[in-house]
Amino acid sequence: MEKIFKQAAPTMIGWTRISQKKTNSQRHFGSPTWPDGREKTMAARTPASNLLSCSVRTHFSRDKYALRNNTTDPALSRPLLRSIRARNQNATWKAYMTLNDTDKLKYLPAEYHSMTLYTFRLKHMTAYSHIEMEMVRNRLFYVQERMKSLRHKPDVRDYNHLLDFFGRVGDMHTCDRLWAELKHAKIRPTIYTYNYYLYATIKSGNPRRAFNLLYEMKAAQVCPTNFTYDALIKAYGELREPANAAKLFSDIYAVPVTRTTALHRTTALHRTTALHPTMTPTAASFTALLDAYGKSGDLQSMQQIYDLMPQYFVAPTRETYNSLIRWYCQHGDVEGARRWFYEMEQRGIEPNVITFNSLIKHEALKHRRVGTAQRLMEMMRTKYGIAPLWGMFRVLVKEQHKRGRIEEVKRLLKEWWEQKRVRWG
Repeated sequence: MEKIFKQAAPTMIGWTRISQKKTNSQRHFGSPTWPDGREKTMAARTPASNLLSCSVRTHFSRDKYALRNNTTDPALSRPLLRSIRARNQNATWKAYMTLNDTDKLKYLPAEYHSMTLYTFRLKHMTAYSHIEMEMVRNRLFYVQERMKSLRHKPDVRDYNHLLDFFGRVGDMHTCDRLWAELKHAKIRPTIYTYNYYLYATIKSGNPRRAFNLLYEMKAAQVCPTNFTYDALIKAYGELREPANAAKLFSDIYAVPVTRTTALHRTTALHRTTALHPTMTPTAASFTALLDAYGKSGDLQSMQQIYDLMPQYFVAPTRETYNSLIRWYCQHGDVEGARRWFYEMEQRGIEPNVITFNSLIKHEALKHRRVGTAQRLMEMMRTKYGIAPLWGMFRVLVKEQHKRGRIEEVKRLLKEWWEQKRVRWG
């Protein structure tokens, strides 16, 4: 495959593992965000455009999220609000259904139903089983239907939340239905609505639809953001077209002028004039580009992309390393995956469940090193306080059963069941 990057000077700080205590101050700041409810975390910079107007005009005649204390009996809503504030999904569902069973939901204002709706979310999809995702799905459907039956019209933020969840689980059928409902209700989609819907097309295996949606956004005078273009880079990755992903990256994101060097002028990531010169890449942009090349198995280009990050004043994040570890594991380069893990630790970036998921499955399935996989699972639990996934238990149970270690199988199943009881009650 034709290489599109020239090798940059190494910028990594070595591979010697250190055991110093990690702090919790390192936080991920550049991955694709889910702005509904957290809209401040997503940069909505307006790029230069040949459109006559690129402003997003979103007006709300009534903000139903401004709580009105005089609309409901405090004693009636107190258990529900307490559960919502605690972000306890099971307690929220129980309080909501108690009000439903006693026919008291009709006394709640619209914002209480919306806040209940927002409680039901999943942070990392890989951390949940199919049964757990189905449970959240059913709860979202139920609350939405109760809102409609009580004549509380969902607004754009309610639809944003629903499109976020169903898009991330790859349920394009439901996303299409929600989009049609939104259009029928004459609700103007915001940039977040478009981004969620665009991301859903990629997660559901229809990446070409994402490009059609981009044209619709521009026709509606809704400006694409970093998230939009990062999703389109990911779409090219799904289509196994990494060269087009790199071209889009270079067309949208300009190299900082203060750091333009001979190296930049010789790479395909440099253009003298970017289409949107005011837009700068984030760590999420590089992660999307890494995934595009990782899906094609081009590990060498992934290394070169990583080496170019400092020249754009972008620091790698946990998601950057998760992408590198995932694709190195998937393509059988175990030493490379370990190297990225040590580099991650050296930078003081703590791994998460996604990091360990790639490592454990690689050790247990591809290399049949069950002992190493179990030690990794023990480390994630004791050193980092991360609860293992059911998928990790399933892999280890399968491998231990093949070896006839029945007692070890029983121990793993018991451990998983106890963890599930604590998690969901």
